Amino acid sequence: MKMKELESRTGFGREAIRFYLREGMLPEPHRPKRNVAHYDEDHVRRLLAIKKLKEERFLPLSVIKSLLETNAYQSLLASQPLAGLEHLLPAIVNGVTAGGDRRVKDVEASSGVSTEEIHALQERGVLQVRGAGGAAWLDFRDAAIVENWGKFRRAGFSTERGYSVERLVEYAEFAQWLAAGEVKQFIAAFGADTDAQSAAEIGARGIELVNELLTLLHTRALIREVTEGTKRW
Repeated sequence: MKMKELESRTGFGREAIRFYLREGMLPEPHRPKRNVAHYDEDHVRRLLAIKKLKEERFLPLSVIKSLLETNAYQSLLASQPLAGLEHLLPAIVNGVTAGGDRRVKDVEASSGVSTEEIHALQERGVLQVRGAGGAAWLDFRDAAIVENWGKFRRAGFSTERGYSVERLVEYAEFAQWLAAGEVKQFIAAFGADTDAQSAAEIGARGIELVNELLTLLHTRALIREVTEGTKRW
Protein backbone atom coordinates (compact mmCIF):
# COMPACT_ATOMS: atom_id res chain seq x y z
CA MET A 1 0.00 0.00 0.00
CA LYS A 2 1.06 3.61 -0.49
CA MET A 3 1.55 6.26 2.18
CA LYS A 4 -1.92 7.73 1.67
CA GLU A 5 -3.64 4.43 2.44
CA LEU A 6 -1.37 3.86 5.46
CA GLU A 7 -2.35 7.29 6.79
CA SER A 8 -6.04 6.51 6.27
CA ARG A 9 -5.91 3.13 8.02
CA THR A 10 -3.88 4.23 11.03
CA GLY A 11 -4.87 7.85 11.62
CA PHE A 12 -1.24 9.00 11.55
CA GLY A 13 0.00 11.73 9.24
CA ARG A 14 2.99 11.17 7.01
CA GLU A 15 5.32 13.25 9.20
CA ALA A 16 4.51 11.09 12.23
CA ILE A 17 5.03 7.92 10.18
CA ARG A 18 8.38 9.21 8.96
CA PHE A 19 9.34 10.04 12.55
CA TYR A 20 8.65 6.47 13.67
CA LEU A 21 10.64 5.18 10.69
CA ARG A 22 13.61 7.34 11.70
CA GLU A 23 13.32 6.11 15.29
CA GLY A 24 13.49 2.50 14.13
CA MET A 25 9.98 1.72 15.39
CA LEU A 26 8.80 0.74 11.91
CA PRO A 27 10.60 -1.43 9.35
CA GLU A 28 11.78 0.26 6.18
CA PRO A 29 9.18 0.04 3.39
CA HIS A 30 9.85 -1.87 0.20
CA ARG A 31 11.28 0.53 -2.37
CA PRO A 32 10.98 -0.77 -5.95
CA LYS A 33 12.20 2.64 -7.13
CA ARG A 34 14.10 5.44 -5.44
CA ASN A 35 11.05 7.65 -4.86
CA VAL A 36 8.48 4.88 -4.41
CA ALA A 37 7.69 3.23 -1.06
CA HIS A 38 5.29 0.35 -0.45
CA TYR A 39 4.01 -0.41 3.05
CA ASP A 40 2.40 -3.60 4.34
CA GLU A 41 0.20 -4.95 7.13
CA ASP A 42 3.10 -5.01 9.57
CA HIS A 43 3.33 -1.23 9.30
CA VAL A 44 -0.40 -0.97 10.02
CA ARG A 45 -0.18 -3.27 13.06
CA ARG A 46 2.80 -1.46 14.51
CA LEU A 47 1.32 2.01 14.05
CA LEU A 48 -1.97 0.96 15.64
CA ALA A 49 0.03 -0.58 18.49
CA ILE A 50 1.98 2.65 18.99
CA LYS A 51 -1.26 4.63 19.14
CA LYS A 52 -2.88 2.23 21.59
CA LEU A 53 0.14 1.95 23.88
CA LYS A 54 0.57 5.73 23.95
CA GLU A 55 -3.06 6.75 24.37
CA GLU A 56 -4.43 3.90 26.50
CA ARG A 57 -1.38 2.53 28.30
CA PHE A 58 0.48 5.87 28.57
CA LEU A 59 3.81 4.18 27.86
CA PRO A 60 6.78 6.36 26.83
CA LEU A 61 8.21 5.92 23.35
CA SER A 62 11.38 4.28 24.68
CA VAL A 63 9.33 1.50 26.29
CA ILE A 64 7.09 1.13 23.23
CA LYS A 65 10.16 0.85 21.02
CA SER A 66 11.55 -1.88 23.26
CA LEU A 67 8.25 -3.77 23.08
CA LEU A 68 8.13 -3.44 19.30
CA GLU A 69 11.66 -4.81 18.95
CA THR A 70 10.69 -8.08 20.64
CA ASN A 71 7.09 -8.29 19.36
CA ALA A 72 5.99 -8.32 23.02
CA TYR A 73 3.51 -5.59 22.15
CA GLN A 74 1.21 -8.15 20.50
CA SER A 75 0.49 -10.00 23.75
CA LEU A 76 0.27 -6.72 25.61
CA LEU A 77 -2.39 -5.42 23.24
CA ALA A 78 -4.31 -8.66 23.27
CA SER A 79 -4.57 -9.10 27.03
CA GLN A 80 -4.56 -5.50 28.27
CA PRO A 81 -2.56 -6.49 31.37
CA LEU A 82 -2.36 -4.37 34.49
CA ALA A 83 -4.80 -1.71 33.35
CA GLY A 84 -4.42 1.28 35.66
CA LEU A 85 -0.86 0.46 36.75
CA GLU A 86 0.33 3.68 35.11
CA HIS A 87 -1.74 5.63 37.67
CA LEU A 88 -1.38 3.38 40.73
CA LEU A 89 2.40 2.94 40.70
CA PRO A 90 3.27 6.67 40.63
CA ALA A 91 0.76 7.29 43.44
CA ILE A 92 2.49 4.71 45.65
CA VAL A 93 6.05 5.72 44.75
CA ASN A 94 5.41 9.46 45.08
CA GLY A 95 3.26 9.19 48.18
CA VAL A 96 -0.19 10.58 48.77
CA THR A 97 1.12 14.10 48.27
CA ALA A 98 4.06 14.26 45.90
CA GLY A 99 6.58 17.04 46.31
CA GLY A 100 5.37 20.26 44.76
CA ASP A 101 6.52 21.64 41.43
CA ARG A 102 9.17 24.35 41.66
CA ARG A 103 9.94 27.37 39.55
CA VAL A 104 13.08 26.98 37.47
CA LYS A 105 14.51 30.28 38.69
CA ASP A 106 14.10 29.14 42.32
CA VAL A 107 15.85 25.85 41.57
CA GLU A 108 18.65 27.75 39.84
CA ALA A 109 19.10 29.98 42.88
CA SER A 110 19.13 27.17 45.44
CA SER A 111 21.22 24.70 43.43
CA GLY A 112 23.71 27.03 41.81
CA VAL A 113 23.17 25.29 38.48
CA SER A 114 23.20 27.79 35.62
CA THR A 115 20.32 28.57 33.30
CA GLU A 116 22.48 27.37 30.41
CA GLU A 117 23.02 23.96 32.01
CA ILE A 118 19.33 23.52 32.77
CA HIS A 119 18.46 24.40 29.18
CA ALA A 120 21.12 21.98 27.93
CA LEU A 121 19.69 19.21 30.11
CA GLN A 122 16.20 20.00 28.85
CA GLU A 123 17.35 19.83 25.22
CA ARG A 124 18.97 16.44 25.85
CA GLY A 125 15.79 15.06 27.42
CA VAL A 126 17.13 14.79 30.99
CA LEU A 127 14.69 17.40 32.32
CA GLN A 128 11.20 18.46 31.30
CA VAL A 129 10.64 22.18 31.75
CA ARG A 130 7.03 23.37 31.55
CA GLY A 131 6.29 26.94 30.60
CA ALA A 132 8.86 29.63 29.86
CA GLY A 133 10.59 32.59 31.45
CA GLY A 134 9.44 33.39 34.97
CA ALA A 135 6.59 30.90 34.56
CA ALA A 136 8.89 27.93 33.84
CA TRP A 137 8.51 24.98 36.22
CA LEU A 138 10.14 21.66 37.06
CA ASP A 139 8.34 18.79 38.75
CA PHE A 140 9.65 17.74 42.16
CA ARG A 141 11.82 14.90 40.88
CA ASP A 142 13.45 16.94 38.10
CA ALA A 143 14.06 19.72 40.62
CA ALA A 144 15.76 17.20 42.92
CA ILE A 145 17.97 16.05 40.03
CA VAL A 146 19.11 19.63 39.48
CA GLU A 147 19.73 20.12 43.21
CA ASN A 148 21.84 16.96 43.26
CA TRP A 149 23.78 18.11 40.21
CA GLY A 150 24.49 21.36 42.04
CA LYS A 151 25.90 19.39 45.00
CA PHE A 152 28.03 17.44 42.52
CA ARG A 153 29.40 20.71 41.20
CA ARG A 154 30.14 22.09 44.67
CA ALA A 155 31.98 18.88 45.59
CA GLY A 156 34.58 19.78 42.96
CA PHE A 157 33.32 18.06 39.82
CA SER A 158 33.54 21.10 37.58
CA THR A 159 33.26 21.58 33.84
CA GLU A 160 36.91 22.62 33.82
CA ARG A 161 37.83 19.16 35.10
CA GLY A 162 35.83 17.49 32.36
CA TYR A 163 32.49 17.02 34.14
CA SER A 164 30.13 18.60 31.64
CA VAL A 165 26.38 18.00 31.44
CA GLU A 166 27.25 15.08 29.14
CA ARG A 167 28.09 13.06 32.25
CA LEU A 168 24.57 13.55 33.60
CA VAL A 169 23.14 12.79 30.15
CA GLU A 170 25.01 9.46 30.21
CA TYR A 171 23.51 8.61 33.60
CA ALA A 172 20.03 9.53 32.37
CA GLU A 173 20.37 7.47 29.18
CA PHE A 174 21.60 4.46 31.15
CA ALA A 175 18.67 4.81 33.57
CA GLN A 176 16.19 4.99 30.67
CA TRP A 177 17.73 1.93 29.02
CA LEU A 178 17.58 0.02 32.30
CA ALA A 179 13.99 1.09 32.98
CA ALA A 180 12.79 0.00 29.53
CA GLY A 181 14.04 -3.53 30.11
CA GLU A 182 12.69 -3.65 33.65
CA VAL A 183 9.20 -2.54 32.63
CA LYS A 184 9.10 -5.06 29.79
CA GLN A 185 10.13 -7.88 32.13
CA PHE A 186 7.71 -6.76 34.85
CA ILE A 187 4.71 -6.74 32.49
CA ALA A 188 5.68 -10.15 31.15
CA ALA A 189 6.10 -11.54 34.67
CA PHE A 190 3.02 -10.10 36.39
CA GLY A 191 0.64 -9.07 33.61
CA ALA A 192 -1.21 -12.37 33.25
CA ASP A 193 -2.18 -13.20 36.84
CA THR A 194 -1.78 -10.08 39.00
CA ASP A 195 -4.27 -7.27 39.54
CA ALA A 196 -3.06 -3.71 39.02
CA GLN A 197 -3.13 -2.72 42.71
CA SER A 198 -1.02 -5.71 43.78
CA ALA A 199 1.34 -5.20 40.86
CA ALA A 200 1.75 -1.54 41.80
CA GLU A 201 2.66 -2.48 45.38
CA ILE A 202 5.11 -5.13 44.16
CA GLY A 203 6.57 -2.71 41.63
CA ALA A 204 7.03 0.07 44.18
CA ARG A 205 8.89 -2.27 46.52
CA GLY A 206 10.94 -3.49 43.57
CA ILE A 207 11.99 0.05 42.75
CA GLU A 208 13.26 0.53 46.31
CA LEU A 209 15.18 -2.74 46.33
CA VAL A 210 16.70 -2.33 42.87
CA ASN A 211 17.82 1.21 43.71
CA GLU A 212 19.54 -0.14 46.83
CA LEU A 213 21.17 -2.91 44.79
CA LEU A 214 22.36 -0.45 42.16
CA THR A 215 23.96 1.74 44.82
CA LEU A 216 25.81 -1.26 46.28
CA LEU A 217 26.87 -2.62 42.89
CA HIS A 218 28.03 0.78 41.63
CA THR A 219 30.00 1.53 44.79
CA ARG A 220 31.64 -1.89 44.72
CA ALA A 221 32.55 -1.50 41.05
CA LEU A 222 34.11 1.92 41.65
CA ILE A 223 36.19 0.69 44.59
CA ARG A 224 37.34 -2.33 42.60
CA GLU A 225 38.27 -0.14 39.67
CA VAL A 226 40.33 2.14 41.91
CA THR A 227 42.08 -0.62 43.86
CA GLU A 228 42.71 -2.91 40.90
CA GLY A 229 43.04 -0.19 38.30
CA THR A 230 46.06 1.36 40.04
CA LYS A 231 48.08 -1.50 38.58
CA ARG A 232 47.26 -0.21 35.09
CA TRP A 233 47.79 3.51 35.70
